[in-house]
Amino acid sequence: MVAAGLVAAALAGPAEAGSSKKKKPAPPAPNSIAWSQVSGPALGPAQSIGGYAAGCITGAQALPGEGTGYQVIRMSRQRYYGHPELIDYLKGFGRKVAAAGLGTALIGDMGQARGGPMSFGHASHQIGLDADVCCASTTRRWGATRGKA
Repeated sequence: MVAAGLVAAALAGPAEAGSSKKKKPAPPAPNSIAWSQVSGPALGPAQSIGGYAAGCITGAQALPGEGTGYQVIRMSRQRYYGHPELIDYLKGFGRKVAAAGLGTALIGDMGQARGGPMSFGHASHQIGLDADVCCASTTRRWGATRGKA
């Protein structure tokens, strides 16, 4: 069966086999919407439960919107929660970015208040241990370390 599919794709030609049409994103799973509407972290000690793509967290903390060397972006998504160790790590990372004169680290999606599946954007980020981070230097051009041409 797999061989038949490969042969059919090869016979279809390059235009059809390598179609550049973007697939429409699948609608969110019904349970992901419920997770995104939770207003605050679950009480109790910090504990990541399950795996990155199938889990939740108790005792999550919110990363403040701004701190030394970092800024949380897209706060309206309410995806700025994480395990206390992740929060401490990101604050320390921001301080190091500032001390090195690298501008501001932009913190994107982390996790929801109680983790769980998100309605869009990530299959992971469910247990409070991941964060999207971008270092956009305002003082240096990345890759500009060589002499003039």
